[in-house]
Amino acid sequence: LAGYADLWLTACYGLAALSLLQWCRSGDYRQLGLGLLLGGCLPLIKVDGTVWALGLLVLVLVRALGKGFWILLLLTLVGAVIWYQRGGVQLGSWQITPQLIELPYIGRYELFYTANWAAVRDQLLFGGSWHLLWYLAPLSLLALLFPALRLRSPALFYGAVLFLFDLLVLYVLFFFTQAAQWAVDATSLNRLFMHISPLAVFLLFLLSQAILLSTGTSKGLNTELQSAVPPAQLKNPAVAR
Repeated sequence: LAGYADLWLTACYGLAALSLLQWCRSGDYRQLGLGLLLGGCLPLIKVDGTVWALGLLVLVLVRALGKGFWILLLLTLVGAVIWYQRGGVQLGSWQITPQLIELPYIGRYELFYTANWAAVRDQLLFGGSWHLLWYLAPLSLLALLFPALRLRSPALFYGAVLFLFDLLVLYVLFFFTQAAQWAVDATSLNRLFMHISPLAVFLLFLLSQAILLSTGTSKGLNTELQSAVPPAQLKNPAVAR
């Protein structure tokens, strides 16, 4: 049935992202391997998975570069300006120009701006599918602006980088290609946003944790929880576990 592959893609992408964020936090290379393995499965499920897999590679690159990320960002911006002034890049069947994106396996997309805000707004914010998720999810991008949140939760920062990449991909798709009609027809917009919804929910949890740590509330909550457990149970190894 239509949409069933999207459920598998959502689960696989969500697990891949969580594994890589765990690697970003702990440096555990087993999590890196698991994340890359799951990311490699994404193109096998659906064409959309190829783009999400590229986002995971961007995340790994940003984490590996560390502070060099800002140098990479600057070089990317300079490269984008040069790319635009030279009219894009064409290598055989590969074309990435200001007027056209054509890539093997991904497809051909003519680029033109469509003011599609009303259709996107109605489905994400006013429809009955998502409730409050897309009102709150952009808050996770605050980690890119406030160093205090980044220090409290490195995984939140790297997750926000990945989430921003995903949002930019969807923005280009629904505002600069013929896929804009998909949003108007309410056919694919929600299915594509579903792919990144587990990541969005996880980032909101990380953001809540980082805010609690910054305000000291988390320590107070832990103290209250410990005081609510009888001393006899605290000494019981089974309860402690």
